[in-house]
Amino acid sequence: MVWLESWIHESLFRSNSIAAERARAGQDRVLNLSSTVAVAADLWWCQGIPLDLTLRGMRETNTLARVMGQWTAPLIKAMDTRLLRRIRAMANSAMAISPYVQEVFLARGIPTDGLVYGFPDLATFQPSSGDRTRDYVLLYSGKETSRLDWHRLHEAGVRIVAFGGKPVAGGKLNDGLGAIERLGQVSDADLRRLYTNALFTMVPFSYEALGFVPIESMACGTPVLTYGRQGPAFTVVDGVTGWLCRSSREMEDKAIELWAGRSTGIAPDICRRRAAEFEFDPHARRLIGRLLE
Repeated sequence: MVWLESWIHESLFRSNSIAAERARAGQDRVLNLSSTVAVAADLWWCQGIPLDLTLRGMRETNTLARVMGQWTAPLIKAMDTRLLRRIRAMANSAMAISPYVQEVFLARGIPTDGLVYGFPDLATFQPSSGDRTRDYVLLYSGKETSRLDWHRLHEAGVRIVAFGGKPVAGGKLNDGLGAIERLGQVSDADLRRLYTNALFTMVPFSYEALGFVPIESMACGTPVLTYGRQGPAFTVVDGVTGWLCRSSREMEDKAIELWAGRSTGIAPDICRRRAAEFEFDPHARRLIGRLLE
């Protein structure tokens, strides 16, 4: 909702741009990280998908997004595309956070010059010490989480442990009461332990520009079960560091199959090597280098 408010301020009144131009006075270099602020910048880093696509992904669970999508989707798309083109025109160059974001923006006539993934240093996410228990499936619970048949998974014996401090809209997990162990927000140390000891991490999502949860899980050596679309379709290698599903039913079937066998057949080191490809430091150096060209 904060994002939507900021978008309205800029798309209708350009108030964000006015404030940004005042703030940038005297600055030698400007890096724009926003999709709701049009300001002269050396580099624009596109980190998310357009507003209309985000609202489309939220329709399943958010009443406001469903209403806006039904009645105003074409108008919102046109207004947001115009705003994004203005932001791009005011930047000397632009980078995208994932190939998916790059493709989405290009389809709207907004080219980018390369990729910067932005994942934190792998020292933040690495396997915790000790033997892996693999006695549960880890689930991220947040506004991006889409529905599965939680009771079907529970009846099949799948133990699901969920973490996440963001509010879950529309009761996406409420229909899984009793089938999911909810931990809420956890510390980095606890999260590393949760990733490390999970049999696999399950990521059903409505929209994901890149997918930090899959990368974090792989960085801890744990494979990922998710959808073969958007950002995770690029970050997770199907059959190598996890599994990419076409539907919620297919994801449920695969989760039940993996749980029944209590084995994934995927080595932790393979997952970690894949996660290392998204580490922030080398990409940050590239971003800073482009900014200072």
